[in-house]
Amino acid sequence: EKECGEIEGKIGTLNKEQAAIRHESGELKKQANNLKDRNATIAIAIQEGEADEKRLSSQIVQSPDRVRREMSNATDRLEEERKEVVRIEKEAAQMKSMVGNAGKALKDLSKAT
Repeated sequence: EKECGEIEGKIGTLNKEQAAIRHESGELKKQANNLKDRNATIAIAIQEGEADEKRLSSQIVQSPDRVRREMSNATDRLEEERKEVVRIEKEAAQMKSMVGNAGKALKDLSKAT
């Protein structure tokens, strides 16, 4: 009987240890699941961050000097176009004057004859 009592005591102790281990195992599983969820959330955030970086990097000016050159070239072309417009307007005014003079000359000619 003494031996049975000792065995029962050991069994009781082992059952308590098993219950504690089960409880700890359950808590560890919960923590593992929480960590998996957190890991998945972080992975999604990283993917979104990388997508944003890729999208925004295409908007970054890679070479400010190149942009300055392009702007300078565009300004030069605009100035050339303005000069061309002024030249054409002067030509148009001269042509108008010539047409007016020719018309006046025709009238004068028709009066003379």
